[in-house]
Amino acid sequence: QQVFIQSDDSSVLSVFKKFPKFRRVLVIDPVISGASKPSIGEIKGFADAVMVSRGSLVRVNGFFLTGFNDLVTEIHDANLSLH
Repeated sequence: QQVFIQSDDSSVLSVFKKFPKFRRVLVIDPVISGASKPSIGEIKGFADAVMVSRGSLVRVNGFFLTGFNDLVTEIHDANLSLH
């Protein structure tokens, strides 16, 4: 059985680092289109996974889905889960 702790505050997630069975999930509320390697490295210091909105994963033009961005690949390449 897994326990997920989700927060948009890195200090909250850092407190739960002492509980190795807890999965720490960083919630990113604003829509983002990508993440740099330094920022992903920083996230790995306090979270095991990242949760983003659907708008962060796709490119939209008007009401049409025009494609996907590289956020999923960037997060997975850093060995983090994405929700």
